[in-house]
Amino acid sequence: MKKLAVFAVLFSMFATMATAQVTITKRDKVEPDMMMFIDMALTAAKNEKAPDGVALIQYRAPKAFAAGTAAKEAAIEAIAKTGKKNLEGYVFFCVNEPSTAAYNAICQAGAEAVFFVNSRDEVAKTSLGYVYDDSKVDETVAKVPLNKIDFDEAAAYIKKFQ
Repeated sequence: MKKLAVFAVLFSMFATMATAQVTITKRDKVEPDMMMFIDMALTAAKNEKAPDGVALIQYRAPKAFAAGTAAKEAAIEAIAKTGKKNLEGYVFFCVNEPSTAAYNAICQAGAEAVFFVNSRDEVAKTSLGYVYDDSKVDETVAKVPLNKIDFDEAAAYIKKFQ
């Protein structure tokens, strides 16, 4: 039974990857991890030549990818691709920390967590024009944890937009 569940998860992941044009390495096929998911977000950004990319993951299985000129657009597009308004159990992997508007959308959708590489301070050094205003965070919804992770390639990618 356990092997069937693992097969189902891997099949779902590979089917999603085939449509997203994301390269999966041999290691990723065996043990998907956060670095693979952030790499998927970066690949989405690079494919669209966009400054930000998002990978939306549910229970370690990729569900949607988006890229846009602002994190809000990418987050909303990723939410729309799932066809769900409730994203309980979903995790966002983003190249850049979501803007305030994107963070509000993610919280309203009920996502589990957000992982990002480039912080608001790093994004502020670019010409991306993201808006970070903590006074505009929606206080009526539960906060989704924001987690910064290291991924050198994504950290270098944002420098193209300075």
